[in-house]
Order: sequence, then C-alpha cells, then structure tokens
Amino acid sequence: MIEAKQITIGYQAPLGLPFNLTLQSGHCHVIIGPNGSGKTTLFKTLIGLIKPQSGVITVNGSALNHLSTHARAHLFAYVPQSQQQPFPYTAEEMVLMGRTGRIKPFSVPGQLDLKIVKEVMEHLEIGALAQSQFTELSGGQRQMTLIARALAQEAQIIVLDEPTSSLDFGNEVRVLHTIERLTEQGLTVIVSTHNPAHALQLADTVTVVKNGSVSGFGLPRDILTAPALTDLYETPVRIIDIDGLATCIAEPKA
Repeated sequence: MIEAKQITIGYQAPLGLPFNLTLQSGHCHVIIGPNGSGKTTLFKTLIGLIKPQSGVITVNGSALNHLSTHARAHLFAYVPQSQQQPFPYTAEEMVLMGRTGRIKPFSVPGQLDLKIVKEVMEHLEIGALAQSQFTELSGGQRQMTLIARALAQEAQIIVLDEPTSSLDFGNEVRVLHTIERLTEQGLTVIVSTHNPAHALQLADTVTVVKNGSVSGFGLPRDILTAPALTDLYETPVRIIDIDGLATCIAEPKA
C-alpha cells in the first residue's frame, strides 16, 4: 500500500495544493488528467524518482525516502512512455536488464535469470522476438518488451506512464488487455493516461490530477462523470455504455 500524506509535487516549486492519497495493493490505479496537469510528476513522486516538495510518502508502512535504491527496485518497476536505444540490444537483452536489481554486484546473469526472462516473454507472447533488435521492433512490440522487462524485475508494483501513447489501435488494445491480466494476477498496477476511456476500462480506483493537485479520487463510475470530465478537459463529454462497459465520447459543440 502506498500512502501520501499532505504532499505537494513539483520540481523546483510546488505545482499545486497539498493532498492525501492511498493506493491499495493488488488493484489497478489510474492517474488521469490533461497533458501538463502533473500526472507524470505525481507518479514519479509516488515511486521515489522525485522528492515531494512537502509531506510524507510511505510504502507498506516504511517511509519512501528511507528506502535504499535496491529496496525500491524490489518494490517498483517503471515502464516509460517510450525508450530509444542507441545500441542494438536484442529484445531478450532488454528484458534481461530488468534482472539488474536481483543480481549481486560484479555478478553476471545466471540460469535462473535467463529462465525468468524466457518465461516472461512467452507469457506476454513475444518469445519469438527474443533475438530481434529492439530498435527494429514496432511501437507495440517495443512497449510489450518494456512491460516484459518490468515483470522480469519481479517488483510488487508495476508503473506505466501513458503506455498506449503513439500506438495504433490494435497495439493499444493488446497493451490494455495485458494491463488487465497483470491486475487479475494480483499485481499492483499504476497507470497514467489522458484518456478517460482507458481509465473506465482498467481502473479499480482513479486519481484525477488538475494543475498539480488531486481534484478527485475514488471509483471510476463515481469520479469520471460527464460533468467532471467536461470540466477537466474543457470540452463537452458524454458517458455511454457499450455491452455493459462504460466509455466516453466528446459531444459535438453546438
């Protein structure tokens, strides 16, 4: 469980007002907000990549700022929006990098590490890409490889920063389904997105970020209402049900 008490976020100065936040284990938590609202800053703060401007963050009862880098690597695995590699690593080598926090200093990956990498890639149905160069993979294949790297890390919490940005529709659906499977398997997943439809599909709880502060937190159906989304994105929004699943569309302006 992650608890944030009276924190403010920002780089050189607070972006907004202090807020509290509690994220339970084993759930999918979606952080949503417009571009530039502070989503990425918030989750980087929650996992210790950025220090809060004020307040205290604890993970499973331990103060985040007291945890070593090694301990954080066992807690959090971070999947960035995209990653460019100047060197021609294979997909397998990229996934193997996720084992770094599990390997002793000055040691090399062993058979167990290679076995975990193979199992993770097969589980995500990208085993056939093992010897392909990461730089030559499609956007969707690269994103699945980065998710595999996070799983190989064997962390308790998987954090994904706008994981479907710049993907085509087919790859977007594959990534979203993968995130759903991770939560079903009992992992804690934190996802940032600017797409409310994704939050309605994935989230157990939603955190709405606006101007660097949390403006809403709770169940998706309670928080992501048409009036709230209209205010958040400053455009008319309507919530609709399709086969029992909620999604949203932009209303045409009069």
